[in-house]
Amino acid sequence: LIFADLILELAEHLTVPVGKSHVQYYEQDLTSEDTHGLPVDCVLYTLSQRQKPKLMMNGYLYSQHSVENGVIRWRCDDRLKCSSLIHTKLDSDDVVKRARHTHPPNWAKCSGLQYVPRSRLLFQQSTWTLAMRSNMPDKPPS
Repeated sequence: LIFADLILELAEHLTVPVGKSHVQYYEQDLTSEDTHGLPVDCVLYTLSQRQKPKLMMNGYLYSQHSVENGVIRWRCDDRLKCSSLIHTKLDSDDVVKRARHTHPPNWAKCSGLQYVPRSRLLFQQSTWTLAMRSNMPDKPPS
């Protein structure tokens, strides 16, 4: 009973108010129709209006936040509602760390964006820029 009481007490302290709930909107058993044809658990890139790279993954968009020790930290674009970050390795698309979002994914918005292959992005002085290679496909992998 003491252990159970401790667990309940910890759970009360760890509970987040409903408005700030860290609900995991993780995609399970999704169809191609649900994801608007985008692949699940695949890192994709697009460009912002200012031609800065954005990361797309599982219906969420991220802007580059910082680069440190070979890891790029990407911040959820819905900054007013969500403080979620995703960390990727600088030299690959490997996701090192992923946080939960406070809002559902927006597959429709992500599917309407133009895909930019990672090979067209160059890392220069703590930021990414678009490489001048135009012979790369603009569609995400299936």
